[in-house]
Amino acid sequence: MWKVPNPQQLFPPIRLALHDLSKYMEGKLGEFATRMDILDGKDPWIPVVFTNGWVNYGGGWEEAEYRRVGQHLVQMKGLVTAGTHGAAIFFLPVGFRPVENLLFANINGNALGRLNVMPSGQVHSEAAIGNNSFVNLDCIFSTV
Repeated sequence: MWKVPNPQQLFPPIRLALHDLSKYMEGKLGEFATRMDILDGKDPWIPVVFTNGWVNYGGGWEEAEYRRVGQHLVQMKGLVTAGTHGAAIFFLPVGFRPVENLLFANINGNALGRLNVMPSGQVHSEAAIGNNSFVNLDCIFSTV
């Protein structure tokens, strides 16, 4: 006949096994997240190379970066400052460029502006009322 074990005897080994598993998983979590991004088709972020006086805004705001998402999408992010409106903030490399001129509404110095992403790779900002105190780069676009 089968005998039911005493639950008090089972708790310490189970607790120890769960503790060990939890420590193991903590170490693997970052590695897992990185692998999931790769499986999801998200490449690592690439910092931009600024032109015309543009720099990252800083102060805890996202730095200007871009990456490929899947085969045909590019995602950009970040907050930049101090450059010249209408002049290139940076250039996207071949393979990350759109096939047509793209225009994205964005925020320029607490006012509505626009972000242009060109087939040449040029990314620049224009603002009717805004200024260059900050420019938001957040957008996603297709390369086909």
